[in-house]
This record gives sequence, structure tokens and C-alpha cells, in this order.
Amino acid sequence: YDGVVPEPNTNTQVDEETLAELFTLTTQIAAAVESYRFREASQFMLKIARLGNKYLADEEPWKQQKTDPDRVKTIMYNGLQIAAVLAIASTPFLPQTADKLKQVLGLPLKSKWDDLAQTEFVSPRTVLAPSELLFSKVEDGDIQAQLDKLKTQSV
Repeated sequence: YDGVVPEPNTNTQVDEETLAELFTLTTQIAAAVESYRFREASQFMLKIARLGNKYLADEEPWKQQKTDPDRVKTIMYNGLQIAAVLAIASTPFLPQTADKLKQVLGLPLKSKWDDLAQTEFVSPRTVLAPSELLFSKVEDGDIQAQLDKLKTQSV
């Protein structure tokens, strides 16, 4: 879609169930953060990430592109809504990563928990900013070097 958010078509039952679960998770994470239950809130954030991953893996837009391109538009649109929620929900835990994702999606960097009550975060026809890797790959050698460093510091 050349970096432009597609116009969605009619949601399927799977879409509706996924979005309902997303709304439930946004309510739960907001309540946990407001009650200073950050460990619980971080678990809800991870559930949002897993929900988005499962949705895309199950719906397989890369396979449906040739047979049902209209369906793919809806899948991509819904996937971007999940990514937007994840960007807001991850702010207390991964602020720099959340800001990168917000910039790509065109979301305000100062998003608030109240924003999670929205149903649309990224509008159709929004031009997405160029993206970059959110995380760099950590090699086994890097892990071992850090472990060795910790061992020498503790001696």
C-alpha cells in the first residue's frame, strides 16, 4: 500500500473477536497502571503483542494477497490498530521503542492512557513514516561478554 494505511472492508467474526479482546486488554492494562501494579500491566502489554502476532499469523495476509486483496486491507488496517495500542501500552516499559513506533504510525508522542479508549488510532489513508528496526539482534557472543563482565564485577 506504499506506506499508506488501507481503507478497511467489513470485519469478519475473527476481526471482531480480536478487537474485542484488544479493548479488554486496554482496559486491564490501564487499570493496572493506575493502581501501580506494573508487573501485571507489563503482562497485559505482552498479551497485546501476542494478540497482534497471533492475528497476523492466523490470518496470513501474505497468502491472501493474491486471492482476496480486499480482505488483506482489513487485516492490515486492524493490525495497525493493534500496533498503535501496543505503542501506547508499552510507553511505561519501553519508552524509546514506543516513541519510535508512535512516530511511524503518526501518533502523538505524549499519548495518554485515556487514548486507549479510542477505537481507531490510525486512520485510513494516513501516510506512515519510514520505519526502522525497533530492536537490534543480540548475538550469543554479546550475551557471553556481558555475563563475563558481570562475573568480574561481582568478584
